[in-house]
Amino acid sequence: MTAATALARASTDATPPEPAWAREEFEALSEDEVVGLLLRRMRKLSERGWDPCEALIAASRIHLAIR
Repeated sequence: MTAATALARASTDATPPEPAWAREEFEALSEDEVVGLLLRRMRKLSERGWDPCEALIAASRIHLAIR
């Protein structure tokens, strides 16, 4: 086990949090809106240092908010 030796950098993300989506709301979106939503969520996580594959998986969990 390793211990953290430095504080994490403060987020410079000025965009508002991505809200959680109800299944009905998400299914009412068009294909282009879904792609835009997932890309926006994935970019937010990638900017925080997430691995792209993990960011895509987390972004697709639309029932969870991304802060």
